[in-house]
Amino acid sequence: MLARMGALLELQADKPKSEMLYNLKGMTTARQALIKDRTATRARLSAATHPLLKKQSTLRLRQVERDIAQIDAAIETTISADKALSEKAEILISIPPLGHACMPCRAAGHCESYRIFDADRNA
Repeated sequence: MLARMGALLELQADKPKSEMLYNLKGMTTARQALIKDRTATRARLSAATHPLLKKQSTLRLRQVERDIAQIDAAIETTISADKALSEKAEILISIPPLGHACMPCRAAGHCESYRIFDADRNA
C-alpha cells in the first residue's frame, strides 16, 4: 500500500546528512550531556558538607569544564573547515538572541526552528 502511494506521489528519498554534520550533531549531544552533568555537579557541590565530597565535586566540575571547552573547540574547528557551514554560522551568530551559545546546536540540526544548515533537504 505504501509502495503504491509512493509511486503515485513520485516521492524522492531524502539525501542523508554528510558525515561532518553527523559528527557535529554527536559533539553537540555530548556537549549538552556535559552541561547537564555540570549543573548536577554544581548542585552536589552546594549541598556537600563533608570536605572529601566538596573536593571530589570541585575536581569533577573542573574536568567537566575542560571537556566542554575541548568539545567547543572541536565544534568550532569543524564549522570553520566548511565554507558554507561557516557562512551560515556567521549568520546565526549575528542574531542577538542566538549568538555563540546556540550556534552549535543549530548547526547540528538539533533545533526544529532553524533548519538553514540542512538546506539540501529543504530545497
